[in-house]
Amino acid sequence: MPSSLPLPSVPDLTRAFHAAVGSQHKTEDSHDGSVYDRFAGLGALTMRRLAERDQGEARAIFFDNATDERLDYYISKRFGVERVQDTPGTGFAQVKRASGTAGTFLKGTRIGVGRGGSDPLRYWLVAADTPIGTDLQANVPIVAGVTGPLGQLSVSAEDVPVLQFVDQQWDNTWQVLSIDCGPGTTRQSDAAVRAGIRQQRLDSRPGFETAIVNAMVAAGAGVVALYQSDFLGEESDCGLNRIYVGDAAYESPLALLSACRLAVPNVCVAGTSVQVLPMTNSLLYVKVNVKLWDSPERFNQVQAQADAIAATTEYFAKRDNAFLWSAGAIRAAVMGAVPNVHSVTVSASTDSTGLVPVPEPVLANLFSAYPLPRYRVADWSVTATVSGPS
Repeated sequence: MPSSLPLPSVPDLTRAFHAAVGSQHKTEDSHDGSVYDRFAGLGALTMRRLAERDQGEARAIFFDNATDERLDYYISKRFGVERVQDTPGTGFAQVKRASGTAGTFLKGTRIGVGRGGSDPLRYWLVAADTPIGTDLQANVPIVAGVTGPLGQLSVSAEDVPVLQFVDQQWDNTWQVLSIDCGPGTTRQSDAAVRAGIRQQRLDSRPGFETAIVNAMVAAGAGVVALYQSDFLGEESDCGLNRIYVGDAAYESPLALLSACRLAVPNVCVAGTSVQVLPMTNSLLYVKVNVKLWDSPERFNQVQAQADAIAATTEYFAKRDNAFLWSAGAIRAAVMGAVPNVHSVTVSASTDSTGLVPVPEPVLANLFSAYPLPRYRVADWSVTATVSGPS
Protein backbone atom coordinates (compact mmCIF):
# COMPACT_ATOMS: atom_id res chain seq x y z
CA MET A 1 0.00 0.00 0.00
CA PRO A 2 1.38 3.45 -0.84
CA SER A 3 2.00 5.88 1.97
CA SER A 4 -0.36 8.82 2.29
CA LEU A 5 2.60 11.05 3.16
CA PRO A 6 4.09 13.30 0.46
CA LEU A 7 7.05 11.92 -1.48
CA PRO A 8 10.50 12.92 -0.20
CA SER A 9 11.95 15.87 -2.08
CA VAL A 10 15.42 15.92 -3.66
CA PRO A 11 16.80 18.27 -0.94
CA ASP A 12 15.42 15.93 1.74
CA LEU A 13 17.14 12.94 0.14
CA THR A 14 20.38 14.91 -0.27
CA ARG A 15 20.42 15.85 3.42
CA ALA A 16 19.71 12.23 4.35
CA PHE A 17 22.75 11.13 2.30
CA HIS A 18 25.07 13.64 3.94
CA ALA A 19 23.75 12.73 7.39
CA ALA A 20 24.34 9.01 6.79
CA VAL A 21 27.83 9.46 5.35
CA GLY A 22 28.78 12.09 7.91
CA SER A 23 27.85 9.76 10.77
CA GLN A 24 30.51 7.29 9.56
CA HIS A 25 33.12 9.68 8.20
CA LYS A 26 33.60 12.79 10.26
CA THR A 27 35.74 14.37 7.54
CA GLU A 28 33.01 14.02 4.87
CA ASP A 29 32.87 17.15 2.72
CA SER A 30 29.20 18.24 2.43
CA HIS A 31 29.81 21.60 0.76
CA ASP A 32 27.90 22.39 -2.43
CA GLY A 33 29.78 21.04 -5.45
CA SER A 34 31.94 18.59 -3.53
CA VAL A 35 32.41 15.02 -4.72
CA TYR A 36 30.16 13.74 -1.96
CA ASP A 37 27.56 16.33 -2.90
CA ARG A 38 27.56 15.07 -6.49
CA PHE A 39 27.01 11.50 -5.30
CA ALA A 40 24.20 12.78 -3.08
CA GLY A 41 22.51 14.58 -5.96
CA LEU A 42 22.65 11.56 -8.29
CA GLY A 43 21.30 9.27 -5.59
CA ALA A 44 18.55 11.73 -4.60
CA LEU A 45 17.31 12.08 -8.19
CA THR A 46 17.31 8.30 -8.64
CA MET A 47 15.46 7.66 -5.38
CA ARG A 48 12.93 10.35 -6.19
CA ARG A 49 12.16 8.77 -9.56
CA LEU A 50 11.88 5.33 -7.97
CA ALA A 51 9.48 6.73 -5.36
CA GLU A 52 7.34 8.34 -8.06
CA ARG A 53 7.26 5.08 -10.01
CA ASP A 54 6.31 3.04 -6.94
CA GLN A 55 3.57 5.51 -6.06
CA GLY A 56 2.19 5.46 -9.61
CA GLU A 57 2.22 1.66 -9.78
CA ALA A 58 0.48 1.37 -6.42
CA ARG A 59 -2.19 3.91 -7.30
CA ALA A 60 -2.81 2.31 -10.71
CA ILE A 61 -4.45 -0.72 -9.11
CA PHE A 62 -7.24 1.39 -7.60
CA PHE A 63 -10.46 2.39 -9.38
CA ASP A 64 -10.05 6.13 -8.78
CA ASN A 65 -6.51 6.28 -10.14
CA ALA A 66 -6.22 3.60 -12.83
CA THR A 67 -6.03 4.89 -16.40
CA ASP A 68 -6.14 3.50 -19.93
CA GLU A 69 -5.36 -0.25 -20.10
CA ARG A 70 -5.05 -0.52 -16.30
CA LEU A 71 -8.59 0.85 -15.94
CA ASP A 72 -9.87 -1.45 -18.70
CA TYR A 73 -8.44 -4.47 -16.89
CA TYR A 74 -9.84 -3.32 -13.53
CA ILE A 75 -13.42 -2.74 -14.71
CA SER A 76 -13.41 -5.96 -16.73
CA LYS A 77 -12.34 -8.08 -13.75
CA ARG A 78 -14.21 -6.18 -11.04
CA PHE A 79 -17.47 -5.17 -12.74
CA GLY A 80 -17.58 -7.20 -15.96
CA VAL A 81 -17.80 -3.97 -17.96
CA GLU A 82 -16.00 -3.16 -21.19
CA ARG A 83 -15.10 0.38 -22.20
CA VAL A 84 -16.73 1.70 -25.38
CA GLN A 85 -13.94 1.95 -27.95
CA ASP A 86 -13.47 3.86 -31.19
CA THR A 87 -15.39 2.04 -33.90
CA PRO A 88 -16.40 3.04 -37.43
CA GLY A 89 -20.01 3.16 -38.52
CA THR A 90 -21.39 0.33 -40.64
CA GLY A 91 -23.98 0.15 -43.37
CA PHE A 92 -24.55 -0.76 -47.01
CA ALA A 93 -23.82 0.68 -50.42
CA GLN A 94 -26.31 0.01 -53.20
CA VAL A 95 -24.58 -0.57 -56.54
CA LYS A 96 -25.73 -1.46 -60.07
CA ARG A 97 -24.45 -2.23 -63.56
CA ALA A 98 -25.95 -2.87 -66.97
CA SER A 99 -24.33 -6.29 -67.51
CA GLY A 100 -21.18 -8.17 -66.60
CA THR A 101 -19.49 -11.25 -65.20
CA ALA A 102 -19.19 -12.70 -61.73
CA GLY A 103 -16.55 -11.38 -59.37
CA THR A 104 -15.84 -10.16 -55.85
CA PHE A 105 -15.81 -6.78 -54.17
CA LEU A 106 -12.63 -7.01 -52.12
CA LYS A 107 -12.45 -5.93 -48.50
CA GLY A 108 -11.03 -2.42 -48.18
CA THR A 109 -12.20 -1.24 -51.61
CA ARG A 110 -12.80 2.48 -51.32
CA ILE A 111 -15.95 4.39 -52.23
CA GLY A 112 -15.34 8.11 -52.54
CA VAL A 113 -17.91 10.76 -51.69
CA GLY A 114 -17.34 14.41 -52.49
CA ARG A 115 -19.24 17.60 -53.14
CA GLY A 116 -16.83 18.92 -55.74
CA GLY A 117 -14.62 21.98 -55.77
CA SER A 118 -12.17 22.20 -52.90
CA ASP A 119 -14.13 19.71 -50.79
CA PRO A 120 -11.85 16.67 -50.28
CA LEU A 121 -13.11 13.18 -50.91
CA ARG A 122 -14.32 11.14 -47.94
CA TYR A 123 -14.04 7.38 -48.06
CA TRP A 124 -16.18 4.42 -47.08
CA LEU A 125 -14.70 0.94 -47.38
CA VAL A 126 -16.09 -2.44 -48.35
CA ALA A 127 -16.37 -4.26 -45.03
CA ALA A 128 -15.73 -7.82 -46.25
CA ASP A 129 -15.05 -9.76 -49.42
CA THR A 130 -18.42 -9.82 -51.17
CA PRO A 131 -18.82 -12.26 -54.08
CA ILE A 132 -21.29 -11.23 -56.77
CA GLY A 133 -22.66 -13.50 -59.48
CA THR A 134 -24.16 -12.10 -62.63
CA ASP A 135 -26.46 -9.85 -60.60
CA LEU A 136 -27.00 -6.39 -61.97
CA GLN A 137 -27.72 -4.84 -58.59
CA ALA A 138 -26.33 -5.56 -55.11
CA ASN A 139 -26.04 -4.29 -51.57
CA VAL A 140 -22.41 -4.24 -50.43
CA PRO A 141 -21.54 -4.05 -46.70
CA ILE A 142 -19.39 -1.02 -45.90
CA VAL A 143 -17.63 0.64 -42.97
CA ALA A 144 -16.79 4.30 -42.57
CA GLY A 145 -13.23 5.38 -43.16
CA VAL A 146 -13.21 7.24 -39.86
CA THR A 147 -14.28 6.23 -36.39
CA GLY A 148 -16.99 7.90 -34.37
CA PRO A 149 -20.19 9.70 -35.38
CA LEU A 150 -18.55 11.54 -38.31
CA GLY A 151 -18.85 8.35 -40.38
CA GLN A 152 -22.65 8.56 -40.47
CA LEU A 153 -23.93 9.22 -43.99
CA SER A 154 -27.10 8.69 -45.98
CA VAL A 155 -26.71 9.96 -49.52
CA SER A 156 -27.64 9.03 -53.08
CA ALA A 157 -25.98 9.74 -56.42
CA GLU A 158 -28.41 12.60 -57.07
CA ASP A 159 -27.32 14.39 -53.90
CA VAL A 160 -23.57 14.76 -54.53
CA PRO A 161 -21.39 15.25 -57.63
CA VAL A 162 -19.01 12.42 -56.66
CA LEU A 163 -20.19 8.99 -55.50
CA GLN A 164 -18.10 6.22 -57.03
CA PHE A 165 -15.59 3.44 -56.54
CA VAL A 166 -12.13 4.90 -56.21
CA ASP A 167 -10.29 1.58 -56.60
CA GLN A 168 -10.48 -0.44 -59.80
CA GLN A 169 -12.97 -3.34 -59.96
CA TRP A 170 -13.05 -6.48 -62.07
CA ASP A 171 -16.01 -4.79 -63.79
CA ASN A 172 -15.59 -1.05 -64.02
CA THR A 173 -19.20 -0.51 -65.09
CA TRP A 174 -20.35 -0.73 -61.47
CA GLN A 175 -22.03 2.47 -60.33
CA VAL A 176 -22.76 3.47 -56.74
CA LEU A 177 -26.41 4.43 -56.35
CA SER A 178 -26.44 5.28 -52.66
CA ILE A 179 -24.71 4.88 -49.31
CA ASP A 180 -26.44 4.40 -45.98
CA CYS A 181 -24.02 4.18 -43.07
CA GLY A 182 -24.76 4.55 -39.36
CA PRO A 183 -22.64 6.38 -36.78
CA GLY A 184 -19.68 4.78 -35.08
CA THR A 185 -18.66 5.12 -31.46
CA THR A 186 -16.07 7.26 -29.71
CA ARG A 187 -13.79 5.81 -27.05
CA GLN A 188 -14.98 6.64 -23.57
CA SER A 189 -12.68 8.74 -21.45
CA ASP A 190 -11.48 7.46 -18.08
CA ALA A 191 -13.75 9.96 -16.32
CA ALA A 192 -16.78 8.85 -18.33
CA VAL A 193 -16.09 5.18 -17.56
CA ARG A 194 -15.87 5.86 -13.83
CA ALA A 195 -18.98 8.05 -13.83
CA GLY A 196 -20.98 5.42 -15.73
CA ILE A 197 -20.00 2.61 -13.35
CA ARG A 198 -20.71 4.72 -10.27
CA GLN A 199 -24.14 5.64 -11.63
CA GLN A 200 -24.86 2.03 -12.55
CA ARG A 201 -23.97 0.82 -9.06
CA LEU A 202 -26.00 3.61 -7.49
CA ASP A 203 -29.04 2.80 -9.61
CA SER A 204 -28.85 -0.88 -8.69
CA ARG A 205 -28.99 -0.28 -4.94
CA PRO A 206 -32.15 -1.48 -3.15
CA GLY A 207 -34.49 1.39 -2.40
CA PHE A 208 -33.42 3.55 -5.36
CA GLU A 209 -36.09 4.38 -7.92
CA THR A 210 -34.18 3.08 -10.93
CA ALA A 211 -33.63 -0.32 -9.29
CA ILE A 212 -37.32 -0.56 -8.36
CA VAL A 213 -38.56 0.41 -11.81
CA ASN A 214 -36.14 -2.03 -13.51
CA ALA A 215 -37.31 -4.85 -11.24
CA MET A 216 -40.97 -4.13 -11.97
CA VAL A 217 -40.31 -4.02 -15.71
CA ALA A 218 -38.38 -7.29 -15.48
CA ALA A 219 -41.42 -8.77 -13.74
CA GLY A 220 -43.61 -7.82 -16.70
CA ALA A 221 -44.82 -4.28 -16.01
CA GLY A 222 -45.15 -1.92 -18.95
CA VAL A 223 -45.96 1.13 -16.82
CA VAL A 224 -44.59 1.87 -13.36
CA ALA A 225 -45.57 4.85 -11.19
CA LEU A 226 -43.80 5.44 -7.88
CA TYR A 227 -45.22 7.58 -5.09
CA GLN A 228 -43.13 8.27 -2.02
CA SER A 229 -44.62 8.48 1.45
CA ASP A 230 -44.57 12.30 1.47
CA PHE A 231 -46.12 12.74 -1.99
CA LEU A 232 -49.31 14.22 -0.52
CA GLY A 233 -47.37 16.51 1.79
CA GLU A 234 -45.73 16.20 5.17
CA GLU A 235 -49.05 16.37 7.02
CA SER A 236 -50.21 13.22 5.18
CA ASP A 237 -46.89 11.38 5.44
CA CYS A 238 -47.74 8.11 7.15
CA GLY A 239 -44.68 6.21 6.01
CA LEU A 240 -46.54 4.40 3.24
CA ASN A 241 -44.93 4.03 -0.20
CA ARG A 242 -46.88 2.96 -3.26
CA ILE A 243 -45.87 1.32 -6.52
CA TYR A 244 -48.57 1.25 -9.17
CA VAL A 245 -47.91 -1.16 -12.02
CA GLY A 246 -49.74 -1.88 -15.25
CA ASP A 247 -49.22 -3.42 -18.64
CA ALA A 248 -48.87 -1.44 -21.85
CA ALA A 249 -52.61 -0.73 -21.74
CA TYR A 250 -52.44 0.59 -18.15
CA GLU A 251 -54.28 -2.45 -16.81
CA SER A 252 -53.10 -4.66 -13.92
CA PRO A 253 -53.81 -8.40 -14.33
CA LEU A 254 -53.48 -10.53 -11.19
CA ALA A 255 -50.48 -12.38 -12.62
CA LEU A 256 -48.64 -9.09 -13.10
CA LEU A 257 -49.44 -7.90 -9.58
CA SER A 258 -48.22 -11.21 -8.11
CA ALA A 259 -44.95 -11.13 -10.07
CA CYS A 260 -44.24 -7.53 -9.07
CA ARG A 261 -45.07 -8.14 -5.42
CA LEU A 262 -42.66 -11.08 -5.33
CA ALA A 263 -39.92 -8.83 -6.76
CA VAL A 264 -40.37 -6.11 -4.10
CA PRO A 265 -38.26 -7.69 -1.28
CA ASN A 266 -35.20 -7.77 -3.54
CA VAL A 267 -35.26 -4.08 -4.46
CA CYS A 268 -36.96 -2.25 -1.60
CA VAL A 269 -35.64 -1.46 1.84
CA ALA A 270 -37.12 -3.54 4.66
CA GLY A 271 -39.50 -1.68 6.94
CA THR A 272 -40.74 0.88 4.41
CA SER A 273 -44.18 -0.76 3.97
CA VAL A 274 -44.01 -0.72 0.19
CA GLN A 275 -47.21 -1.77 -1.59
CA VAL A 276 -47.67 -2.86 -5.19
CA LEU A 277 -51.11 -1.71 -6.33
CA PRO A 278 -53.12 -1.92 -9.55
CA MET A 279 -54.12 0.73 -12.04
CA THR A 280 -56.82 0.79 -14.69
CA ASN A 281 -57.57 2.69 -17.86
CA SER A 282 -60.36 5.25 -17.57
CA LEU A 283 -61.60 6.85 -20.78
CA LEU A 284 -63.04 10.32 -20.36
CA TYR A 285 -65.55 12.03 -22.58
CA VAL A 286 -64.67 15.71 -22.40
CA LYS A 287 -66.92 18.50 -23.61
CA VAL A 288 -65.35 21.89 -24.21
CA ASN A 289 -67.50 24.95 -24.80
CA VAL A 290 -65.56 27.83 -26.30
CA LYS A 291 -67.23 31.23 -26.03
CA LEU A 292 -65.78 33.83 -28.39
CA TRP A 293 -65.71 37.54 -27.69
CA ASP A 294 -67.73 38.33 -30.84
CA SER A 295 -70.23 36.62 -33.12
CA PRO A 296 -68.90 33.20 -34.26
CA GLU A 297 -69.77 33.99 -37.88
CA ARG A 298 -66.83 36.41 -37.92
CA PHE A 299 -64.38 33.60 -37.24
CA ASN A 300 -63.48 30.17 -38.59
CA GLN A 301 -65.62 28.00 -36.31
CA VAL A 302 -64.47 24.68 -37.78
CA GLN A 303 -60.83 25.57 -37.17
CA ALA A 304 -61.62 26.76 -33.66
CA GLN A 305 -63.32 23.45 -32.85
CA ALA A 306 -60.39 21.46 -34.25
CA ASP A 307 -57.87 23.54 -32.29
CA ALA A 308 -59.83 23.10 -29.06
CA ILE A 309 -59.99 19.31 -29.51
CA ALA A 310 -56.30 19.12 -30.38
CA ALA A 311 -55.32 21.22 -27.35
CA THR A 312 -57.37 19.03 -25.00
CA THR A 313 -55.94 15.81 -26.43
CA GLU A 314 -52.41 17.19 -26.20
CA TYR A 315 -52.92 18.18 -22.56
CA PHE A 316 -53.91 14.64 -21.59
CA ALA A 317 -50.99 13.18 -23.57
CA LYS A 318 -48.32 15.42 -22.03
CA ARG A 319 -49.40 16.10 -18.45
CA ASP A 320 -46.92 15.12 -15.73
CA ASN A 321 -49.25 12.87 -13.73
CA ALA A 322 -51.44 10.52 -15.79
CA PHE A 323 -53.69 9.91 -12.77
CA LEU A 324 -54.78 13.53 -12.34
CA TRP A 325 -56.39 16.08 -14.60
CA SER A 326 -57.39 19.68 -14.10
CA ALA A 327 -60.26 21.55 -15.71
CA GLY A 328 -58.32 24.78 -15.21
CA ALA A 329 -55.34 23.35 -17.09
CA ILE A 330 -57.60 22.24 -19.95
CA ARG A 331 -59.09 25.74 -20.12
CA ALA A 332 -55.61 27.25 -20.23
CA ALA A 333 -54.54 24.87 -23.01
CA VAL A 334 -57.62 25.68 -25.11
CA MET A 335 -57.31 29.43 -24.58
CA GLY A 336 -53.69 29.22 -25.67
CA ALA A 337 -54.57 27.33 -28.86
CA VAL A 338 -57.78 29.07 -29.98
CA PRO A 339 -57.67 32.81 -30.77
CA ASN A 340 -60.39 35.31 -29.91
CA VAL A 341 -61.59 33.35 -26.86
CA HIS A 342 -63.65 35.05 -24.17
CA SER A 343 -64.16 32.04 -21.86
CA VAL A 344 -63.99 28.26 -21.83
CA THR A 345 -66.05 25.76 -19.84
CA VAL A 346 -65.07 22.12 -19.41
CA SER A 347 -67.03 19.07 -18.32
CA ALA A 348 -66.11 15.38 -18.25
CA SER A 349 -68.01 12.13 -17.95
CA THR A 350 -67.49 8.39 -18.31
CA ASP A 351 -70.03 8.05 -21.12
CA SER A 352 -70.71 9.93 -24.32
CA THR A 353 -74.11 11.13 -23.12
CA GLY A 354 -72.67 13.01 -20.17
CA LEU A 355 -75.10 11.41 -17.72
CA VAL A 356 -72.29 10.17 -15.43
CA PRO A 357 -70.17 13.26 -14.71
CA VAL A 358 -66.63 12.82 -13.44
CA PRO A 359 -65.46 15.45 -10.96
CA GLU A 360 -61.97 16.84 -11.18
CA PRO A 361 -59.66 14.57 -9.12
CA VAL A 362 -58.46 15.95 -5.80
CA LEU A 363 -54.83 15.32 -4.93
CA ALA A 364 -55.60 14.56 -1.29
CA ASN A 365 -57.94 11.74 -2.38
CA LEU A 366 -55.71 10.41 -5.14
CA PHE A 367 -55.03 7.06 -3.48
CA SER A 368 -58.60 6.44 -2.34
CA ALA A 369 -59.54 4.73 -5.61
CA TYR A 370 -58.77 1.05 -6.13
CA PRO A 371 -57.52 0.40 -8.73
CA LEU A 372 -56.04 3.81 -9.47
CA PRO A 373 -57.67 5.21 -12.64
CA ARG A 374 -55.38 6.44 -15.38
CA TYR A 375 -57.36 9.08 -17.23
CA ARG A 376 -57.07 9.34 -20.99
CA VAL A 377 -58.98 10.78 -23.92
CA ALA A 378 -59.10 10.12 -27.64
CA ASP A 379 -59.86 12.46 -30.51
CA TRP A 380 -63.35 11.01 -30.80
CA SER A 381 -64.04 11.31 -27.05
CA VAL A 382 -63.49 15.09 -27.04
CA THR A 383 -66.16 17.38 -28.40
CA ALA A 384 -66.00 21.11 -28.77
CA THR A 385 -68.67 23.70 -29.38
CA VAL A 386 -68.16 27.32 -30.37
CA SER A 387 -70.57 30.07 -29.36
CA GLY A 388 -70.66 33.82 -29.19
CA PRO A 389 -71.27 36.21 -26.31
CA SER A 390 -74.70 35.88 -24.65
